[in-house]
Amino acid sequence: MTLDGLRAVVRHGSLIRLSPDSRRLVADGLVAPALYGKVEASAAPAEIQRWCQATQNAYFPGRDPEGRESVCVTLNSVAAEANALEAALAAAALLGAPVPDIAVDFTEAEATRHLGTIGALTAPHRGYDALLRDSLLDGQPFTETVLGRRLTEARVGTATGALLLPHMLVLGAWHSQGLRGGHGAKFGRVLVSEITGYGAAPAASASSRLDPAAIAGVSIYEATAPGAAGRPFLGWDTEPPADGRRRPTL
Repeated sequence: MTLDGLRAVVRHGSLIRLSPDSRRLVADGLVAPALYGKVEASAAPAEIQRWCQATQNAYFPGRDPEGRESVCVTLNSVAAEANALEAALAAAALLGAPVPDIAVDFTEAEATRHLGTIGALTAPHRGYDALLRDSLLDGQPFTETVLGRRLTEARVGTATGALLLPHMLVLGAWHSQGLRGGHGAKFGRVLVSEITGYGAAPAASASSRLDPAAIAGVSIYEATAPGAAGRPFLGWDTEPPADGRRRPTL
């Protein structure tokens, strides 16, 4: 899709459906949903059950783009896609793009210096995150400053103040931790993106113990005589032949 095509859909349409060929993405054409975290066999039964339920929830009955019944799988959820879009905006801002953001600087204190700066583009609750709420701007609590009040006083009918962080109006935001609690500003997302796979089938994923010495990339040469003094003769060596003649690599 071209940029002009995207603009045309934004002006006149409401849905974009792209169907890439997974064989162009990975060698075997197989993709799997993102499953975060693992559970050990020794874990409590309730923990194992929760993990299994979370895994099963990735699959659901539906129809493919041709209208045929199919087992579907969520490859990337709406929330995950929103996070990816914000990450792209944050990366663009680092490159100098004029992307609006409000960030908290943690580098002044030794204990938090490793956090660097965290802005509304990367904080979990965007511009209404507690990191911003509990920060100071010019010595004042952020929510009591002009900028902070513009965000906290914004409402669906009067959302001009939220334009300080326009990505909140696109991806959604909820001021759930303010003085008004759950009655704070709530903006539903106007952009929904999701990646769904069709024709899904459960598959077992095998695993094995990795070589701790990581010698897979080491060249092994056939040795026909003992090497340097003190080194046992094992019939192979990692040193190439000193005489320059080619020996078989094992």
